[in-house]
Amino acid sequence: FLTYSAAGTGAEYCLGMLTADENANLLDPKSWTKSPEPVFRTSEAHGIFGPGHHCFTVAEDGVTDLIVYHARNFREIDGDPLR
Repeated sequence: FLTYSAAGTGAEYCLGMLTADENANLLDPKSWTKSPEPVFRTSEAHGIFGPGHHCFTVAEDGVTDLIVYHARNFREIDGDPLR
């Protein structure tokens, strides 16, 4: 799989995902399938808005997978959203 930041910089900021078979030619665009919906997005219920730039890593225990991302705890952005 390959994940990427998608959409704008507001509450719509999210993570998309592409998948390919492990034996596929990854340089061939036809090998990839795009997820029809974001795989990680704003959750008003949890107070997480615009989760975007991210990476995956493993916890210090060497077993637990983690995602590290940034998000906001507010929906509206005052001023220029790129600052």
